[in-house]
Amino acid sequence: MPQNPDSNPPTPTLATDIRLLDLLESSANATHSGPQLGHASADFNVTLLTWIGPGTGVAPHINHDLDVIFIGVEGEGIITINGVEYSLQPGKALLIAKGTERAARSNSQRFSYLSIHCRRPGLQIITSSV
Repeated sequence: MPQNPDSNPPTPTLATDIRLLDLLESSANATHSGPQLGHASADFNVTLLTWIGPGTGVAPHINHDLDVIFIGVEGEGIITINGVEYSLQPGKALLIAKGTERAARSNSQRFSYLSIHCRRPGLQIITSSV
């Protein structure tokens, strides 16, 4: 199901200087599911995603253009890649190749992870509640 239109994802800021991102604070302060923090450089997009409540997350989809790295920040979630489930927890990372089907769902009350990929304008996140 599409993301709630009332919750506007943060507009990534273009990095022109060094920026320290407080991922734990941004995760802890989340009041809705979805993107909490967005940051972009000339080469990368960095997004902190938080899913509040078990079963919330991102619907299955295929990104044909970009590899992506997910890094667990808070809680636990299941990342499904081509039908195989991986547990993502704080301090764990997954490298997901372009062209693979992937989905994410929270297994805890709050699940946050950092998504990092080469910069691509116009990215839209589709959420699900399984």
